[in-house]
Amino acid sequence: MSKLPNWTPEEREQLAQELIELHFGCHENPEAFETRLANEPALRELQAEVLSQAQVLEEAVHPAQPRLHLPEPAASPVTALADRRPRWWHLPLGRMTAAAAAGLLAVLGFLAFERIAAGRLDNYVSEHLHLTVSAPKAVPAGAPWSFTVQAKNLVGAPTDCRVKWQAFDDNNVVLAGNEVATVDGNVTVALAANLAVPKRVEVVAVNSVDEVRQVFDLSTAYAGPLVHVSTDRPVYRPGETVRVRTVVLDRVTRLPLKRATNMTAQLLDAKGAPIGNDNDYLAPAGVGSFSLTVPRSSAGGTHKVKIASVNGLFADETAEITVRSFRNPQLKKDIVLDRKSYAPGARGAAQVTALRLGDNSPTSGGQARGALIIDGKEVWHEERNLGANGSTTFRFQIPKDVDRGAARFVARITDGGVIESEVEPFVVPTGKVEVIAYPEGGELIAGVENGLYLECFDTLGRPIDGAGEIVDDRERRIATFRTAHQGRARLSFVPEKNARYKVRLHGKQQTFDLPTVRNVGIAIRLLGDDIAAGAPMRMAVAGRGNGPWLLGVFCRGVLVGQTTVRATGNGQLQTTSEVELPDTASGVLRATVFDRDLKPIAERLIRRHTNNRLEVELWTKSAVLSPGDRQTVKVKTMDENGKYTPAIVGLSCTDMAATSMGSEPRVSLADHAMLFGDVQQLEDLGDFFLGNDASGRNVDLLLGTRGWRRFVWRNDAAAQQAIVDAGDAGTGILTREGFSQTPQVVSNLKAANAPVRDLSNRQYWAKERLSIVLAIAISLLILVILAEGIAKLLKSGAFAQNPALRGFTSLATASLLLAIAGMVIGGGQLADSAPATMTVEMAPSSDASDFKGVSQFEQLASGPINGAPHPGLLYWGAFDDARKNWDFSALDLNGFGQGNSRFTIVSSEAQETANEKSTDLDNAVAELDPARSFLDDEQPALFLLPELQSSSFGWFAYVGPSANTPASPEAWQQALAGYQPLWRQRQYAHVHQASEDRRDFTATVMWNTLVVTDGKGDGSVSFDTSDAVTTWKVEADAHVATGDIGRLGYGSREFTTQLPLQIEPKLPDEVSAGDRLLIPISAILKDAKIAEITLAARVGNGLTIGANAPEKIQLDNTNSDAGRGRVLLPIEVGQQVGDATIEIIARAGRFVDRVRHVIKIAPRGFPHHRSAGGQLSNAEPGSWKLVVPGDTIEGSGHVTLKVYPSPIAALTEGLEGILREPHGCFEQASSSNYPNTLVLNLIEANGDDIPMVAARARQLLPKGYAKITGYECTQKGYEWFGSDPGHEALTAYGLLQFVDMAKVYDVDMEMVDRTKQWLLNRRDGKGNYPHPKQDHHSFGGRSPSITSAYVTYALLQAGTSADTLKTEIDALVKRIDIDDPYELALIACALGLTERPEASRARRRLTTLQAADGSLPGAKSSITMSGGRDLLVEATGFAVLAWLPEGSYAGNVRKAVQYLQSSRNGRGTFGATQATIVALRAISAYATANRSMRKDGTLFVYEGDRLLAKHPFAADDVAAMQFELWHYLEPGEHTLRIQVEGGGDTPLPWAGEVSYHAEVPADDPDTATSVTATLRQAQVQEGQTVALDVVIENVTDNELPTPMAIIGLPAGLELPTSVIEDLHKAEKFSYWELQGRELILYWRKMDAGEKHELTFDLIARVPGTSSGPASRTYLYYTPEQKRWSEPLRVAVTPAK
Repeated sequence: MSKLPNWTPEEREQLAQELIELHFGCHENPEAFETRLANEPALRELQAEVLSQAQVLEEAVHPAQPRLHLPEPAASPVTALADRRPRWWHLPLGRMTAAAAAGLLAVLGFLAFERIAAGRLDNYVSEHLHLTVSAPKAVPAGAPWSFTVQAKNLVGAPTDCRVKWQAFDDNNVVLAGNEVATVDGNVTVALAANLAVPKRVEVVAVNSVDEVRQVFDLSTAYAGPLVHVSTDRPVYRPGETVRVRTVVLDRVTRLPLKRATNMTAQLLDAKGAPIGNDNDYLAPAGVGSFSLTVPRSSAGGTHKVKIASVNGLFADETAEITVRSFRNPQLKKDIVLDRKSYAPGARGAAQVTALRLGDNSPTSGGQARGALIIDGKEVWHEERNLGANGSTTFRFQIPKDVDRGAARFVARITDGGVIESEVEPFVVPTGKVEVIAYPEGGELIAGVENGLYLECFDTLGRPIDGAGEIVDDRERRIATFRTAHQGRARLSFVPEKNARYKVRLHGKQQTFDLPTVRNVGIAIRLLGDDIAAGAPMRMAVAGRGNGPWLLGVFCRGVLVGQTTVRATGNGQLQTTSEVELPDTASGVLRATVFDRDLKPIAERLIRRHTNNRLEVELWTKSAVLSPGDRQTVKVKTMDENGKYTPAIVGLSCTDMAATSMGSEPRVSLADHAMLFGDVQQLEDLGDFFLGNDASGRNVDLLLGTRGWRRFVWRNDAAAQQAIVDAGDAGTGILTREGFSQTPQVVSNLKAANAPVRDLSNRQYWAKERLSIVLAIAISLLILVILAEGIAKLLKSGAFAQNPALRGFTSLATASLLLAIAGMVIGGGQLADSAPATMTVEMAPSSDASDFKGVSQFEQLASGPINGAPHPGLLYWGAFDDARKNWDFSALDLNGFGQGNSRFTIVSSEAQETANEKSTDLDNAVAELDPARSFLDDEQPALFLLPELQSSSFGWFAYVGPSANTPASPEAWQQALAGYQPLWRQRQYAHVHQASEDRRDFTATVMWNTLVVTDGKGDGSVSFDTSDAVTTWKVEADAHVATGDIGRLGYGSREFTTQLPLQIEPKLPDEVSAGDRLLIPISAILKDAKIAEITLAARVGNGLTIGANAPEKIQLDNTNSDAGRGRVLLPIEVGQQVGDATIEIIARAGRFVDRVRHVIKIAPRGFPHHRSAGGQLSNAEPGSWKLVVPGDTIEGSGHVTLKVYPSPIAALTEGLEGILREPHGCFEQASSSNYPNTLVLNLIEANGDDIPMVAARARQLLPKGYAKITGYECTQKGYEWFGSDPGHEALTAYGLLQFVDMAKVYDVDMEMVDRTKQWLLNRRDGKGNYPHPKQDHHSFGGRSPSITSAYVTYALLQAGTSADTLKTEIDALVKRIDIDDPYELALIACALGLTERPEASRARRRLTTLQAADGSLPGAKSSITMSGGRDLLVEATGFAVLAWLPEGSYAGNVRKAVQYLQSSRNGRGTFGATQATIVALRAISAYATANRSMRKDGTLFVYEGDRLLAKHPFAADDVAAMQFELWHYLEPGEHTLRIQVEGGGDTPLPWAGEVSYHAEVPADDPDTATSVTATLRQAQVQEGQTVALDVVIENVTDNELPTPMAIIGLPAGLELPTSVIEDLHKAEKFSYWELQGRELILYWRKMDAGEKHELTFDLIARVPGTSSGPASRTYLYYTPEQKRWSEPLRVAVTPAK
C-alpha cells in the first residue's frame, strides 16, 4: 500500500464524505474537486477505497431481488424444473445456517489477512536492529578512549550482532578498525592511547537480516595536566633552602607532556606575601626543579610554595610548609585519637607510639604520661609503660562540664635520659554544631532507596564526631547513623512522596533539614566504597521520569564507559547498572546520569584503583653508618608484573628528626594522582593513603561530601558562581575536571521506525477490516433472522385478514432493514476515518523515544607549545667544581623536529673527569626527540646546577641564536647569560666537612629531581651524611616517560647513622640575659660493660657554667642493650648580648663524642628608644641633647650617632631600617624596594659614579620588582595579598613606584598601562574612586577625599592627561581652602602636574600651615590613617614635593627638609614604612634639585671640650659614619656637639638614638590597643603543659585597622605549631608568624571595644628559670605608639 499523506482523522473523514457526494452527484463544486482528484494520486487511492464502500452501501440499500414467480393454475414441467431448490433452503433454519456460513467464510478470510500483516510486523521488529552508539565528543591527543555500542531489536530486547568499526582522519585515511561481537547486546570498543584522534568513526552493525550504519565525529581536546608539587621536607628554619620538585604529566595518560612551559615558583609567607622566587623550564621528562631560600629575617608560620605556568598550561598548584626555629627531637612521637571530637562526658582512647631516631628502635621499657588539657587546665592524667613496640593506649573520659572546648591530648615520653612531649589538639563541642547533607546523586527522589552523606562540624569548620537519626515531619525515626571519619557518615533510606526530613544529633535539640524530596528524578548509589582495579563500576540507579537515561563514567574528563538505562511502562526505573571500564581508568572518576536531552541530572565522584603501577625498590650501601660517612642509594624500577622498566625518579634523603616536626605526612606522586590531585586541601592526609586499611571508606566519605559538586565541569554561569562561592577551595576545580563534557549519542531509531510505521499501518487496517467484516456478517445474520421472523408473521392469519395492518408492518420492516444496513455501512466508514499512521506499541521495558540534542559547554583548551622555543643552537655543557675540566657542544636546531630527527650528544671530557672523581656517572648521554626528549635508557645521567653542588658536574641545556663557541668556562657562562634555559635540573648531594666536634646537622643530605633508571631499571646516587645521630629516610617518586600509558610508583628506605657513644643536649635556640637553665644532656652508650661516662663542657660569649656541674653520667641498661643516662648542666646567662657557643665532650673508654651548638642571647626587660636628628655644616655644627638613664639593664645600652655624607647613604640606611620591620604584604614589599629605586634615580640624576651602591641596588631591584608585581590581582589592580578586588589607594602607591622605577629599570609598560586603566575604571564620575567593599586595612580606608587626591596624583605622575582627569581635578580644586595640611599637600602635588593656575594657590595656602620647626601639623589623617609623628612626617614630606617645582618656596623647603632630617631615628627610618618612604622621596628630590660638590672632610664629636670621636671621610664616601658613644657617657644629661671640617657646602644629615632595656615599659598613652600575657602557673614540670592567656583589646571607641600583638615566650617553653594552627582555624586571628621566641598575631581590624581572649598551651621543654621578650601591641602604621606587657617568667622543674 502506498503511503498516504499525513491527514488528520477529521481531514480524512471530510475527504471521504466529499468523494461519496461526488459519486452520487450531490457535490457542491464537482469541477474543482475533480481537478484536485486528477492532480493528487493519494486522493485517487482514497476514492477507490470509498467507492468500494459505496458499492456495499448500494447493495445494502438496493439489494438484488429474486425473480418473482406468480402461482399458475397448473405448473408446467419447465417451470417446475427451474423452481427446484435444496430442501434445506425451504426451511428457515437452513437459510439462516447458510447465511451464517457465508459470513464465517468472509471473517476467516480477513482474519488470515490480519494475521499475515501482524506476522510481518513481529518479524521485522524482532529481526531488525536499533543501534545506539555513545561516545565522547572530544578526546585528548594520545589518550586512550572508548565508545559503547548497544544493539537491541525494535521491541527493545538486547540482541547480538557483529559490529564493524573504522576510524578516519581528516583525509579519510583509515587510522584503525576492527570487528567485534556484542554480548547481551553490548560491546565497548577501546582505542589505543597512541592513536591519533580521528575525525570521524563509522560503526556498522550486522545480523542475519539487517545492517545498520552510524557515524559520529570527534574533536581533539585538552585536559589540564596533573601537577604534583613536593618539597624535600615539611619544616624549615629561617635561612634554610626549600628544594621543590614539580612533576607535570598528562592528566589522562600520566605520561610527560609533549608541550613545554616555563614555570615560576614563589615562596609565600604566612600572610600570602611572596618572599622568594625562582623559575625553571619544564624538562622533557615532565620534571621541574626549584630552589627557594627562606629569608633569615623571615617570620615563621605556615608558608606555601606556589608553582605557576607562565603560559597558563595549568592552574597554580601549592604545597604547604612550616617555617619556625626548632631543635631536632630525639624521638619520633605519634598520637592517634579514636575520634576528632568528643562530646562532654564521652569516653575516648589515644594510642601513643614513640621510636628512637638514633637507631630507629622502639622505646620499649620507656614510660608515657598521658594528659587531657581542656581550656588550658589539666583535667586528667595517667602514666603507663611503653610496650615492646614502643606503644601504649590510654583510655579517658571527657568531663561533663566544659567551657569553651579547646582540648589537647598531651603525651610525655621518658626514655632513659630523653624526655619529650607531643600535643594532639581535638574538639569538645560546647556550642552550635552544623550538619550538611549531601544526597549521593544530588537530590532525594521519592519512592526509591537513596544514598545520603552527612558532614558534622562546629561553627569554625572543625569536624565533630557523633551519632544521630533521620526523622520525618511526624517525628518518626527513619534511619540512624554514626560518623565514621572526620565527622562524616553515610546511610540510605527510602523517602516518601511530599514528605519532609531532618537530621537530629543525639544530645542536641537542634535539627537540620534535608533537601526537598522530588517526585521525579534519578537517585544513584555506589555499591561498595570504591572500585577495585580492573573491576566494573556497579551502581544502583532508581527513580522515575521520561527516559531513557545515559550513565557515563569520566576519567579526568574523558568518557571511559557508559550504558543506557530505561524505565518500565509506568515510568519507574529500578536497576543495577554495571559499566565496564578500561584498565587505564583509575583515580577519581566521575559518574554522571544524563536525561534524554543529555542534560546532567545526577552525579558523584568515585575512586578506582589501578593495576598499572611502578614498583620502586631502594637499597642502601649500608643500613648503619657513622655520622659523616658516604652513602650510596640504588633504585630499581619495575612494572606491576615485575618487568624492569626505565623510569624518571625523584630522590630525597632527609633526617627523620626534621620531617617528624611536620603535621602532615608527605603525599607521594602516586597518592596525589589517585586522589589528592582531584580534591581540595585536606587534613589527616595519611588516612586516605592507599596503604591505609580504612582508605576505601575514608575516601568514599570524603568524595561524598567534599567531592560533592553539581556539574561544575559544564563551566556555565551556575558552575562559575559555585566556584566563586567556594573561594580558594574552588581554585583549580575546572582544571581538575579537565575538559569533561556531555557525551554524544547517535541512534538509528528514527530511521528504523519508518518501515515499522508502514507495517504497523498494514496490520492496523487488516485488523480494522476484520472488525468491519465481522460486524457486517453478524448484522446480515441478524437481518436474515429478522426477515424470516417477519415473513412468518405476515403469513399468519391476523395479518392476512387485515391488509392495513399488513401494509404498516411491511413498511416498518423495510425501514428497520434499511436502518440496520445503514449502521453496517456507517460503521465501516467510521472505521475508515481512523488515523492513517500508527506507531507500533513497543514492549513495556523499552521506550520508543531516544536521546535528543547534545548540551554544549565552554571547553578548557590550550594550544600546543613548541618544545624548542627559539631556533638556533642547542648549547650543551659540563664542567667540574674547579672549572678546569669542561666541555662545550653546540647542536644546530634549525629544522629540528622535521621527520624523525634525533640527536645524541656525548661529552668525553666529562667522562674523563667523572672517572677521576670516581663518580657513578658512567657517561653523559642525552637525546632530543621532536615528540619527547629523554635520556638514553642504558646510560643514566644526572642534570645538575653547578651552584647547588660544588663537587659535582654542571649539566644544562640552553637554546639560543647561533654563536661562536666560547673559549673558556667564563666565556661560556657569559655567552649563555642572555639565553633562555631549555631546562635546568637541580640536585643536591651533601659534602661533609670533617671537624673535631659534631656541628653539621644538615637536615637534607640528598635531593635529586631527575634520576633516570636504565633498561634494567637501575639507577644510583651517592652523598655524604651529616653529623646527626639519627634515622634517615630515602623517598622516591617515580613515573615512566614512554609507552602507551603512564605508571607511577613510590618507594622508601630508612638507614641510620650511629655512634657507639652519643650525647644530645636539649638546648633552646635563644635565651634572655639573666636566665638560669638546667640543660638536659642525654647519653647513649652501645657498650653495656661501661657504667658511666665522663662529661666536660665549655661555654663562652655570655654563658657560664653554674655550680655543681656534673662531671659524669651514670648509665642504666636495664631495659635495652645500650646504657642510657641523663644529667642536668647548669648554665647561667650573662648580660652580654649576641651569639654564644656551648661545647660538650663525653668520653667512655676509647669512645668520644663532641657536639657544638650556638645559642643567641637577647636582652631582658623592655626596650626603650629616644631619637634625635638634624643637619650640620661647617658654619653650623649639630647639637644633640640626650639623657643616659641610670636604670638600664646591664649591657643593653647604646648611644648611636650616624652622619650621612650623602643622600645615597641616607637612602640605603632607610632601606636597611625598613627591612628590619615586619614585612610580607604588597605595601611592605613595595616599601622595602622603593629605596633601591630612589637610589638609582638619584645616581642617574646626579651623574654620580658609585659602582658598589648602584650594583647592590640593581641586584636587589629585579627581585623586588618580581615580588611586588606578584601581587597583581586576577582582575587587575593591586591588593595587600593579591586577592580580588584590587585596592585603589594601594594600587596608586604601586603605580608611583613603577613610574619611578621605569626610569632605571625595564618595567613592563603594558602592566603600567593596565594598572592606570584599572584605576581610571574605578572612577564614579564625581571625582572619587570608591572601593567596592568594606576594607579592614588602613591604607586608604577612611577618608574618600584623601584617597581621591592620592589616586589622582599617582595617575598624573604616571602620565595620564589632565583632560582625562578633568572631573577629578575639578573636585580637588574645590578643596584647596581646607585646613588639613596632608590632604592639601596631596592636592598641591597633583595640581602641580597640571597647567591649572590653582596649583600656585594651593602651594601658597600650604605655606600658611607650616610651623616654625618646618613641619606641617594639624593633619587629621593620611592615606595610611597614621597618626602622631608619622602623620607629621608624611604631611611635611608631601609638602616638600609640592613646593620643590617652584623656586620661590626654597625657604619653606629647606625648613621642611631640616624637620624631616631631625625626625630620623637611629635605625635610619622615619617611623612607619609610609612615613619613611615619603620622607626619603622628599629628601632625594631635594638632593637632586640642590646638588653640590662634596669634598674630603673630617667629622668630630665633642662633649664640651672633650673629643669623643673623630672620623675622616672622602668626597665619594657613601656609607653612613657611625659612632657608638655609650661607654663615653655617664648616666645623666649630655649635650654633644657634632662638628665637620671640610666636606663641601651642603649640610650633612645626622641621626642619633639612645636605646636600652629597662625593667619598666615605655608605654605610649595614645596607643589604641592593650595586651596582657600571663601564665597560669609560675612553675611547671618538664614535659607538661602550662596555659598562656593572652588578651588583646581595643581601648578606643573607634574601629581600628591592622592591629597586631607580639607575644614573647621564655626559653624554657615551647609553643607547638599544632596549637597555633588550631586557634588559627578557629579564626581567633587573621595571620600568625613565629619569629624566634616571639609569636606575632595580626588582625585585619578590631571593632570599638572589641576584645580577643586566647589560650595557648605551651610545653615545658628546658628546666630552669627563664624569661621571654616583653610582649607588646600596636597598630601597624603607628609603630611608635606601643603598649607593653610584662615579660613572661617561668620556672621549669626537671621531670623525675
